[in-house]
Amino acid sequence: MFTSIDYTTLISMTRALLFIICLFTLTSCLEVKFTESQPNKLSGLAYFPEEIAGRYINQDGDTLIIKGKYLFLANRKSKCASLFEQDSISNTILLKKWKSYYFLNLYEDDLWTVVLAERNDAGTLTVSLIDGESDETISNINTVHTLDTLFTDEGEVIHYSLTPSHKELSKLIELGIFSDQYFFEKLPD
Repeated sequence: MFTSIDYTTLISMTRALLFIICLFTLTSCLEVKFTESQPNKLSGLAYFPEEIAGRYINQDGDTLIIKGKYLFLANRKSKCASLFEQDSISNTILLKKWKSYYFLNLYEDDLWTVVLAERNDAGTLTVSLIDGESDETISNINTVHTLDTLFTDEGEVIHYSLTPSHKELSKLIELGIFSDQYFFEKLPD
């Protein structure tokens, strides 16, 4: 039997996993993960800011709703939907803001998957992921920070990981490592 803390942690981990599954049906299977939430040394936000709040849809009909402490993602391809309340998942999902970027950090198996988001003046929210299957992306990362690679017993890559400094993260963003992009248009309120 779980205590209330253990049960909350279990629910948080399950929600984070469902979100990651839902999100990554959009992208490749080979992930680049981080050993710390990004940008490191910045605290997480308590709420999703008003400037990115709203209802969004992309060209594939995937829906993203952001409001207050809540984020809802529905992926048409996988018929997957996830709803999160930021308060209950602060140990497994952290939202951070740096410059014009929002970093959604998803914690699983001692590593962080990082999703980069930026909203332009027209209201389009660009959600960007790292394509771990792209040789160009892996090469660009390695020019700034050496990747650690986890292999299976058969020698296949499971995932890459890194711990960039603030300066290195800035350079990686400039190099375009968050190249797997999805554009969500804001819907009228």
